[in-house]
Amino acid sequence: MTEFRYSRQQIAEQANFTLKDRDQIDQCRRNYNRLGFAYQMAFVRLTGRLPKQKPLERIEDLLSFVAIELKIDREEINRYAQRQVTVSQHQERLINYLNLKHFQEKERKLLSQFLLQESYRLEQTSALQAKAQQFLHEHKILMPARTTLRRLIGEQRDRAQQEIVHRLRKLLTLKIENRIDQLLVVKERQASGFQQLKEPPGFPSPRALLALIDKLNRIETTGVLEIDLSWLNNNFQKIKTRRAQQYTIYRLRELQPDHRYTIMVCFLWQTYRDTIDQLVDMYIKLIANTERRAQRDLDEKIKERRISIRSSLAMFKTLGKVLLDKKIADEQVRQTAFSKLSRKELKEKLEQLDSLLVGKHSDLFPWIMKRFSYLRQFTPHFLEHLSFQTESKEHEPLLKAIALLRKMNAEGRRKIPDSEDVPTEFIPARIRHFVEQEDEINRRGYECAVLIAIRDEIKRGNLWIPYSKRFGRLDDFFMSDEEWATMRSDFFQRAGLPIQSKDVGPYLTKRLNHAFDRFLQTLPDNAYVKMEEDGWHLGSDQKETLHPESERQL
Repeated sequence: MTEFRYSRQQIAEQANFTLKDRDQIDQCRRNYNRLGFAYQMAFVRLTGRLPKQKPLERIEDLLSFVAIELKIDREEINRYAQRQVTVSQHQERLINYLNLKHFQEKERKLLSQFLLQESYRLEQTSALQAKAQQFLHEHKILMPARTTLRRLIGEQRDRAQQEIVHRLRKLLTLKIENRIDQLLVVKERQASGFQQLKEPPGFPSPRALLALIDKLNRIETTGVLEIDLSWLNNNFQKIKTRRAQQYTIYRLRELQPDHRYTIMVCFLWQTYRDTIDQLVDMYIKLIANTERRAQRDLDEKIKERRISIRSSLAMFKTLGKVLLDKKIADEQVRQTAFSKLSRKELKEKLEQLDSLLVGKHSDLFPWIMKRFSYLRQFTPHFLEHLSFQTESKEHEPLLKAIALLRKMNAEGRRKIPDSEDVPTEFIPARIRHFVEQEDEINRRGYECAVLIAIRDEIKRGNLWIPYSKRFGRLDDFFMSDEEWATMRSDFFQRAGLPIQSKDVGPYLTKRLNHAFDRFLQTLPDNAYVKMEEDGWHLGSDQKETLHPESERQL
């Protein structure tokens, strides 16, 4: 028995025999030889190595699967296992048939180089082992002993770690190192800077948002953002960051300087990017909270005016009946209407309706403007510390508006400059009359319109923020054309797909023909479908009765 465990799906996928495989199997005389040869073939494909010979290594589920496929009693494997010479001959035959290579010095160097590259982005032994097995399978190299594989993984992982640490340490200046060390200093009755950076974001509030901005400032002052880490895999940075979050400052101090600074630089970079995401997310939530409170205030005001609204509706009903009454002549409509309605009261109701239709009660935006002082608690700092970018000329007016607000905040100006250069194209038509009043632009309305537009365009992906993971540029989430060009051929080779578009049609035709051949070959024993003189008969669940029309369509 072997210590490995494989699912039935894995076995079915890996131990499936092609027509060519069955020709090789049929060349063996006697059932036990056919079963043994097929079992070893399936074993190699499933595990990446040959089974041990003394005694013959067995995976019971795999053996049962092969026996059922060949319709041979699985107990025949016992006779086969006693013939060690035949087992050895079959293994050599399989190596030639499957074009396998033994794990020798050349293969060791190839695997070592591959593991070194993978160790730049992975650290866990299990992940590297899975990658190594995939590499050996794709290159048709027999799997070495588990101890050999673990030793190679350990060696290359240590080598990659040392190279990364040494390269990163060369990028650090003495000034940056001193500032990093300051984060690990505990002052009396105060948490260390490192501990403060580990604190999670608080409940969305102006104070919590300003705390996130303070965290960004702390990281910027260390100078680590001046270090180019584009060469260092992001997964590796995340691994080191998780380790830093688990460590105390005392544990970090005990580390060798090279390793301590590597962990801290990765931690600071990743924390900076995560904090930007948290900052943007909190801003979006604060704007949404402001809108909800404004909506609540608007609803309350409308409720207070419900008596007036009801009387207006009653007046409209009376007026409508007069207009629709065919017994009233057209020249008498006006006289009849004012006999039933007060001219003064009608005028008052019209003025009230103006407030509901086009005034401050007609839209949510004026009530957001009333909360301008609340928004000013955090939005100037938010605009100052974040950089917004766009790749569409359509949204450039919004960027100009952001730059204008930054300038006004820096100069302490309270009024929008009286200039035709003030961008307003991004302001929706329904709220434009709240912003553009007479010959000037309302400061509150304009700034609120900008803040809402920033929230909306970030959520739509039209604005992106440098260093952000969640709100960054869309193209950054995809592989670059240059990087894809270096691995394109290898990808298609590993996937078993044609690299040239002209070969796709013949490839799919061949696969479809092979599927039909396999289906027709197994048709006599197929319990789910029968092909008889009167047509196809599909098997179905006896508990499920199909409608005759549904069965015909099936």
